[in-house]
Amino acid sequence: MNDHFLREVVFPAFKLGVIDAAPAIEHLLRHLNDEHTRVGLDLLLERGVEGSFFGLTDEKWTEACYRLLFVEWLRDSEGWSIVSEYHAFAGEWENTLHLALMLEDPSYPYAEPVQARAYREAFYEAPRHKFGLATMICGVWDPVPDFPPESPGPTGAGGRSTASTSGRPSCPTRSRGCCSARPAGSSRWSRRKSTRCSSTGSAGSPSRRCWR
Repeated sequence: MNDHFLREVVFPAFKLGVIDAAPAIEHLLRHLNDEHTRVGLDLLLERGVEGSFFGLTDEKWTEACYRLLFVEWLRDSEGWSIVSEYHAFAGEWENTLHLALMLEDPSYPYAEPVQARAYREAFYEAPRHKFGLATMICGVWDPVPDFPPESPGPTGAGGRSTASTSGRPSCPTRSRGCCSARPAGSSRWSRRKSTRCSSTGSAGSPSRRCWR
């Protein structure tokens, strides 16, 4: 992912879109030089998109969000173009954290369900930054963006944001950034008072999505 593309194109659009989707889409169109993405965004404007990005369920926006966040963009003389496309994993939030910890943390007791769940809960409470992927899946944003990270993405069944790649519920926010919360029934994880932004679930229970 090109950090300059996020800072110059995507994040400013998301900030605008929290208030009004139309000028946010126009901002994207001024910068993008990918015909497929532009056609989808143009169709959104032609259909008369109203309100903010939050709750926008049009499939054209879902596809545009995926392309904005999960493919590689490079600036050329006419704007930003796609240079590489990746296959991203999408899964329930806690299952995604489970897989990330298996990849990164040799001390994670993945073969013992009860111990593994306790380990994930402890990691969620205090992510360790040396495990970059797992920490990112826990929703830690540094620096904190100028928009609520759960708002720009399309919303799927049950009101869950699907802009990220894994699936987590909306939640209370850490001082470092944004974290995800859990759906009702996920024990005390669902009763957090801090302010976070995307969702969770257990390795087998429903939840929201995570960044790749």
